[in-house]
Amino acid sequence: MTILKWTRSKKTKTLGIYACADNTNRFRSVTNAVSSGNIAGSMLNMELSHEDF
Repeated sequence: MTILKWTRSKKTKTLGIYACADNTNRFRSVTNAVSSGNIAGSMLNMELSHEDF
């Protein structure tokens, strides 16, 4: 059962919240956690770099 919903870029419906690691995959492994963490980190970095301050 999945409660957390996210897009391919790991964004959730809550602004600024990204899903990664065991929250995005049934398979519990370090490799999957690192991979999804890298995607989430990259997407967050892109979002912050496009933000106007």
